[in-house]
Amino acid sequence: MNKISLIVAGAFLSASLCLSPNLNKKLDFPEPIIESTNKLQKEDPKVYPSKIRIEINLPGTVLRYFENDSLIMQTTTCIGAFSSYVKHSGTYQSFKTPIRQTEISRVKKDPWWTPNPKTSWSWGQKPVPPGPNNPLGPYILVIGDSPYYIHGTIKPHQLGQDMSHGCVRIHSDSVSILAPRVQELMELGKKVSCNLYYDISELYCISKQDQYYAVRIYPDGYRNRPNRIDSIIQDFENVGLILNEKSKEEIRKNLIWEGIMFFYYTEEGLVFQGSISDWKLSRKIEIPKEMFVYKK
Repeated sequence: MNKISLIVAGAFLSASLCLSPNLNKKLDFPEPIIESTNKLQKEDPKVYPSKIRIEINLPGTVLRYFENDSLIMQTTTCIGAFSSYVKHSGTYQSFKTPIRQTEISRVKKDPWWTPNPKTSWSWGQKPVPPGPNNPLGPYILVIGDSPYYIHGTIKPHQLGQDMSHGCVRIHSDSVSILAPRVQELMELGKKVSCNLYYDISELYCISKQDQYYAVRIYPDGYRNRPNRIDSIIQDFENVGLILNEKSKEEIRKNLIWEGIMFFYYTEEGLVFQGSISDWKLSRKIEIPKEMFVYKK
């Protein structure tokens, strides 16, 4: 992506947001690998949340950590590969991360990586002790009773892609914040739900007063959601905005396969404002995580 394209897209986005008179947020470049707040440090250590959950949107390659429906952390992930070359067998295999609703069953610090005799991709490899060469990073969070983990990585350049063998990788700095907190809560008897879901679109409320929304559309890497229109309509209906035929026609007429679409919502229905259809460019655009419309 050349500098001219970035300037043009940045100017377009700035102009788009200026149409919302009460908007005080701005979108920043580039997207950070890890975002976290200092809420954990500010909270009374004796007061613990009653509801804890981890939400992972697979096509969005994003993990969000909530306490009592408050978004505490958001960080980029690497998920299981739709198709990956296995050197031992000389074939391509699928290692898709499974969609499931479960809980975190265990947290372990400084894990060993050991080859699994049931998986051909790890045949012939030797165990790796904790340390800078361990592909699991400093912590693992075990997803239910499955062989899949949320863990750190020694390949942060792969974040935002589908390149793992099924586990959910996050930046090692991220897991070093997330795992100790989850472990602390689990030791107090708290359950930490873990939802791995598949939404190719996510809704952001840029301005509540002006009913201004951004819909981020992700690549359908696992080929699970062929109808993007239904996904976008569902996003709006989840926040109580029932779309009429005019609104649905606005989506159909302006639909893009990947990127960001902008809409105003009026009494007459949705009004399309513009889009950034270049996926590589749209990934660099950071919409503040506070604007993400939570699914409760």
